[in-house]
Amino acid sequence: MGLAQENVSELKDTIEAANARQAELRAKHDDARSTVASLQAKIKENETTNDTLKREMQEFEQQMRVIASEFNPLNETITDAEERIAEYLYAKALEELIDKQEGFYTVCERLLTKTQEELADTVGDFVEFIDPATAVANMRAAIEDGGIGYNLLPLRAGRDNYDKAIRDLCEAKLNDRPIELSAGMLPVDRIKDWLRTDAVIQYWKK
Repeated sequence: MGLAQENVSELKDTIEAANARQAELRAKHDDARSTVASLQAKIKENETTNDTLKREMQEFEQQMRVIASEFNPLNETITDAEERIAEYLYAKALEELIDKQEGFYTVCERLLTKTQEELADTVGDFVEFIDPATAVANMRAAIEDGGIGYNLLPLRAGRDNYDKAIRDLCEAKLNDRPIELSAGMLPVDRIKDWLRTDAVIQYWKK
């Protein structure tokens, strides 16, 4: 038996509805496919861009390595230069401070004058003294003439010991180390003791 008229009509409606839906879905599918194609193109474009960026990044990373290879050693150069400047400034300050102190021969003449004055009260009737300025001048000539002799060793030791005591005090001052009274008096005390040694007395006693 054939389809009833109403069944045919329903089937046509079904076909029409299905066709309409397919058209709708086809349009959406085309839109989706177009979007996928667009996204694929962007991905490809981004891949190309990423490859370019990676190459550029690698180039900059290489530049960074080259820069670091020059930059880091400069730290040592700077440190070395700073240390040398600090050493120079310290040495300069030390010498300037030493230069401000009384020189060995000046202190020697002053203390010898005082020593002779003190001795004159007790032994002045028995011994004669050489003028302090003349005595110190003679000692200075012997110390600095460059001669070689055992008798010169005690003379030069007096000057060297005084200079060392002065230097030690100046270094302590620059390094903010506490200075005891005994240490402060050491340069003068060394000259006082030195003036009374036999090797030196012969220069200031007739």
